[in-house]
Amino acid sequence: MQRSGSNGGVSSGSAGEEIINRAGGRERRITIHVTGQDGSTTMFTISRNLRLRVLFLNYCERKQLNYRTARFLHQGVRVLGRRTPAELNLEDGVELNCMLHQLGGGGFYTMPATT
Repeated sequence: MQRSGSNGGVSSGSAGEEIINRAGGRERRITIHVTGQDGSTTMFTISRNLRLRVLFLNYCERKQLNYRTARFLHQGVRVLGRRTPAELNLEDGVELNCMLHQLGGGGFYTMPATT
């Protein structure tokens, strides 16, 4: 049994049925592991066409982080929430890192020499 709704053309049935897109094919889902600065890993299974912002907001809510201060990286490069896994060619089982934005800490001050 398929249900149609206002969810972007994606129909879903009962828990045992597969998700079907407009073309009638199976929607590919991938697993993404998000690792925080504390070393804990959280696993998400999402559609390849879902904007990563949804995943980022969910992660921040679970970890009680402020979304505005969290930065997500893939292989050292920042990942923006407006992109999708399909656009970034992310593979199943990919790992993203979550870092908190930090200001300062890079400068130092030397005392002037006294005579």
